[in-house]
Amino acid sequence: MSVFTNAMRRTAHVVQCVSLMLACGTIQAQNGPTPGTPQIAWMNPSASAGSELVVRWDMWWGQRGNQWRLLANGAPASNFMQSFTKTGPLTEQGPQSGEVRLNLNQTTDLAVELCMNSVCTRSANVRITVAGTAAPAPSPTPSPMPLPSTSPIAQQQQQQQQQQPANPGADAPSWAIGTNYAEGALVRGSNGQTYKCKPWPYSGWCINRDPATPNGAQAWSLVGGAAPVRPTPNPVQPTPTPVQPTPTPVQPTPTPVQPTPTPVQPTPTPVQPTPTPVDNVSIGPWTKGTAYKAGEVVVASNGTNYQCKPWPYTGWCASFDPTTLNGAQAWDAVAKGVGASATPAAPTTPTTPSAPSTPGANAVAPSTPASQSPQNQAPPGTVKPTYALPSPSGVPGWPKYLAMGAIGGPNLTPPTAGSTGGNNDFGGKPVDAVFKYAGAYGDGDPGIIDPPTNVYRMTKDLTQVSQINQRPARVVMVEYTAEMSNGESISDFTNGPAGSNPQKPQASYIMARHFATLAADTMMMEYFPVQYNGNKYYGSLIISPDLLGQIQQFSFIGKANAALPAGRVTQAVEQALCLLTNNRRYTNTYDPNGVQAAPYLGKTYTGNAVQILKAMLDDGYPAWSVESQDDAYWNINMGNVRLKTGTLSQVGAWFNDCVTNPVYDKSIYSPPRFPAGFEGWVQANNWLIRTFSPRGNVTFGWQNNMWAVSTGYWLHKDLSTQDIVNTFALPMAQWLQTNAPSTVSGSDVLSPDFFVFDRYEMDDSAAPGFATLYNARSWDNYLAAVGQFSKLVKNIPIMLWQIPGSHLPYRGEANPPLLNGTPNSYVFSTAPVYFFGDENLASDLSNLIMGPPSSNTNTAVGATIMDCGQFRYNCLTPNSNYRSYLLEYKGAPNNFNWSKDNGKLQMAVQNNVFSILWGGGNTTNVIKNFSNPNDNGWLSRKLIKYYQAPTPANQ
Repeated sequence: MSVFTNAMRRTAHVVQCVSLMLACGTIQAQNGPTPGTPQIAWMNPSASAGSELVVRWDMWWGQRGNQWRLLANGAPASNFMQSFTKTGPLTEQGPQSGEVRLNLNQTTDLAVELCMNSVCTRSANVRITVAGTAAPAPSPTPSPMPLPSTSPIAQQQQQQQQQQPANPGADAPSWAIGTNYAEGALVRGSNGQTYKCKPWPYSGWCINRDPATPNGAQAWSLVGGAAPVRPTPNPVQPTPTPVQPTPTPVQPTPTPVQPTPTPVQPTPTPVQPTPTPVDNVSIGPWTKGTAYKAGEVVVASNGTNYQCKPWPYTGWCASFDPTTLNGAQAWDAVAKGVGASATPAAPTTPTTPSAPSTPGANAVAPSTPASQSPQNQAPPGTVKPTYALPSPSGVPGWPKYLAMGAIGGPNLTPPTAGSTGGNNDFGGKPVDAVFKYAGAYGDGDPGIIDPPTNVYRMTKDLTQVSQINQRPARVVMVEYTAEMSNGESISDFTNGPAGSNPQKPQASYIMARHFATLAADTMMMEYFPVQYNGNKYYGSLIISPDLLGQIQQFSFIGKANAALPAGRVTQAVEQALCLLTNNRRYTNTYDPNGVQAAPYLGKTYTGNAVQILKAMLDDGYPAWSVESQDDAYWNINMGNVRLKTGTLSQVGAWFNDCVTNPVYDKSIYSPPRFPAGFEGWVQANNWLIRTFSPRGNVTFGWQNNMWAVSTGYWLHKDLSTQDIVNTFALPMAQWLQTNAPSTVSGSDVLSPDFFVFDRYEMDDSAAPGFATLYNARSWDNYLAAVGQFSKLVKNIPIMLWQIPGSHLPYRGEANPPLLNGTPNSYVFSTAPVYFFGDENLASDLSNLIMGPPSSNTNTAVGATIMDCGQFRYNCLTPNSNYRSYLLEYKGAPNNFNWSKDNGKLQMAVQNNVFSILWGGGNTTNVIKNFSNPNDNGWLSRKLIKYYQAPTPANQ
């Protein structure tokens, strides 16, 4: 991206006079003395001493159609410099001035506000372009982010919003899609009638519900004229408000910076508590949601006392934990015995109408069907309460304890209590979840709409396993709507006919087919959850592993954005909706088993495409046929063309009709115009999942990698918590919030349920050149990293996935894990021993297998010569072997005991981990399936013991 040069100039804007106390001032954006640092300069020519002066600015960047994403709101991100000092009570009489120096590299909208003693005025918006010109920003202008409700600016805004004209609607502007309308706003519809934006929670729909259309009644009330309000249809999922990203967290600086809240979750109006008189010693604990006054002191979880900062930062004291990175925006550390303690007031946390019901310890009761009218649901983007975890584990339908899972897949025969060899033979080996990679070919199957048979078959298996183990097991599908595990590829972001994509010339309409596959799996999860003891256990989705990591690490975001022009994502979504939502009729005459007589032969099925498939499978139609290349109804082959006949399967034919004419019921399904670029594509994934399964049923999360910030070797160092924040958590959070905010946040309806981190999908011994030789320090850093990341993105729950399940082999072990069954060649990892301990190991690892010293990990094991170095494995001493490296901990040798439980499961929970899913296609699992190594039951025995007293989840 280009940056500003010295030659670039910005035009000046005059601020109107609004009171005698704030005379006419000027605001100017111009280039600073250093290239790339334009300045916002302001001046108030007649201030009086003791007055309260605040300068605040709003900035938007990243065009999304008619919407601009808010970049900063009176609080610049970490790549900005704050150079003015005239904010707060003035000690001088007369003119006051100052400036803010900014580093910009994108076209940016800018507006600045001056407030004197709660009376504010705001400049017109200006669009500063990277081409060197400035012009007024076009309408509509995004409304500013909400301030803490204790702020005089916020109070002024509230007063302005409450003022209504004497003749409502006389001068109302025409409704314009994309405009952020506040509740009570008046507009004129295309039918000439005047409408008022409904109160929260329906005000979120005003941005994209035309008041003159049938769906308009969801958001608008008729206030002028007598035009009848037409009945509102019952959409499956209302159109979401375009998702605003979470602002980039800022590093605490000596000059206080007002933090910016997430626009979809404003801070509730604080209730001022009555301070309890104290003699400078009465200190209460910080409690989220308490409305603290400026100067009140609390004791934080780290034992340190903190004092709530003066206005305008006071409003953040209720939301920001003093011990966190953002805590410095609201609190100052003070010596004990200073200030007064607050009598906590009950936080105002209104109930979100769409909050799921989660009765029982582990169950999710059947929730409102997706077709429920949005009159009974909170529109996305309008959530007023502060963020709260949706269930005891943080994820609906998951246990109250730290869950355990494994890799699996559909069985050829039903699992039994003693069956082995099948992909889902978990009878007698309890787990809470079983994951499988979706599709047939491991890369998301571009150019193919995959049938949701894996979900159907997994559900049948795990319903049986749940009964056997007396513990519910959930289905987890790993979806690849885009895949970059094997390097950069933008083919999954294309959506044209065959030949339009040089990387995959045979594939057509790749994006739409991916979306259809994702939606079909979601629908099958919604229709057919695991059932146990009368409760339904809906599945979960992991979205596009390695994609975010590759784009971040190798700076592919520009290519991804360029590959997704405006309209492309919406076109693909509409094609998928057309395929999957229309009611269809199919008479099956195909006889894959040649039985000539079966319930499914000659039978006519009706419903949507997924409902028809489920009904056929329920009738005994062979799943293997649907998963073949030649099935007549739904097959797995390029373009969904039947291999033998060269004709389209029925689903393939329906999709082809939808390519040119994507017809569906728009009164029920209302996809937004997804913005251009990668973020718009992310939003579309989220929207499709929530459209076909309401929040609280099917859950989902995006995945990222530990190596996304550089390589995986950063974990193998002695790092403080702040080092981990600076090295990993903050850069990743900032990158996601800038380029793909909907992977971690969004409206209450559309936001993900969790976030996923994996470990390189190999046992430690299999890939030492990829930083896989973890010791306890490495795993400590890993847990701290995901925990600090979670804190920076609203405490999103964390799933650990593809964690290697092999253990450390020891002398005398009866059945050690061998590499391909070869004697004296071992498979090993540290994760299970780190979390559970192994009483068979000596505390000093003196009985660890020690083969001939070499770099061959499989044969050398403890004698493996470590690749020590500053940017490799950071060993305490050069030329360490693996055994000594394992014993290094907290900067000291021989300092970790692998033979016992060291409380690391509790550490995982403290870092907001809600589940650990073990194994992979090539990685040791809880059971032996696929091509993964066999640990002869070591990990399954650990889990059986774990379930006797599982670690409680973070509540």
